Amino acid sequence: MEDFTFDFPSYTIGKDAYKKVDEICSLYGKKAIVIGGKRAISKAKPYLERDLKKISIIKYHVFQGEASFEACDEILGLKELSEADMIFGLGGGKAIDTAKEVQIKTGKPLFTFPTIAATCAASTKIAITYYKTGESRTTLKMTRPPIHVFINTEIITNAPSVYFYAGIGDTLGKHYEVSFSCRGRELDYLNSLALQLAPMSAEPLIKYGFKAYNDLKNKNNTYEVSQIILDIIISTGYVSILIDHKYNTALAHAIYYGLTLQDVIKEKHLHGEVVSYGVLVQLVLDHKYSGEISEEEIKKVFDFNKSIKLPTCLKDLDLEGCDLKASITKAKNNSGLEVVPYKISEEMIEDAINILEKYNKEGCL
Repeated sequence: MEDFTFDFPSYTIGKDAYKKVDEICSLYGKKAIVIGGKRAISKAKPYLERDLKKISIIKYHVFQGEASFEACDEILGLKELSEADMIFGLGGGKAIDTAKEVQIKTGKPLFTFPTIAATCAASTKIAITYYKTGESRTTLKMTRPPIHVFINTEIITNAPSVYFYAGIGDTLGKHYEVSFSCRGRELDYLNSLALQLAPMSAEPLIKYGFKAYNDLKNKNNTYEVSQIILDIIISTGYVSILIDHKYNTALAHAIYYGLTLQDVIKEKHLHGEVVSYGVLVQLVLDHKYSGEISEEEIKKVFDFNKSIKLPTCLKDLDLEGCDLKASITKAKNNSGLEVVPYKISEEMIEDAINILEKYNKEGCL
């Protein structure tokens, strides 16, 4: 076996998380440039200015639009970047992915400061990029993930609850997709470790998700909120770092990409929201065609989705009565279905969607 090094990001979580920035980041220098969204900077700046004593932020660069090559090039031209010892990526996924692009280009140490809990971008070692128009472009790989993630729970608790809602929906897919893709395969150490960790992306959601979502909607920074924040940002991120890309998604995300052909999905529904529906379609399909998933497991996820109003049927996605043929074809051809336990056809996907519709109405499969 060749020499091998593996890195995980460490993290700090709590309402005073930024008080650890000096201690952790001063090992890498004294000057930082912040890359973040306008709203994120406005919310985080008072905490940073209160808590930083050893680190000087020499520029707050307001990121706008997409995580594009053009946005990265604009930052690469800043004189403050050349003067900075480190990069602080602050905000949501697109701002943090832009900071990751800059890190890839410069090699400067990167620390992340998520201000919403909608994705695991703050802890992963990839940067998802887009064209300026918003169309998906490519995924860039980092040599290592961010060094440390600073999670201020007070900022996240006071962010719009829709981001938390989407994060819960997307996180739900990690365990079910990874375990489905890996089923029956001989796995190496890292993939085996990811498979063991993957349930941590689902079990806390079922246990704490209902209370956490309602606490966050009421701006209450509770233990349950922290558990779900960690689930969305850290647990899912760690699995994504460990797992081979070919095992990372399956039918739940394929359903999402297929349904993006429907205008109403692009206009009215969130990525994580649609993925959570795709999880149910995958579970129903797997129940019928392999018997590996019990009806009890389907009911558990179904009831959870219902509890926080994640979609369980086409009506919830404004798709009742719509022609889904093209969407099903696109889902079937998605790369996420290239490594799964058995071949999945368009007819199987359509069948699972119809069974799930029946389950919504009759409560049985």
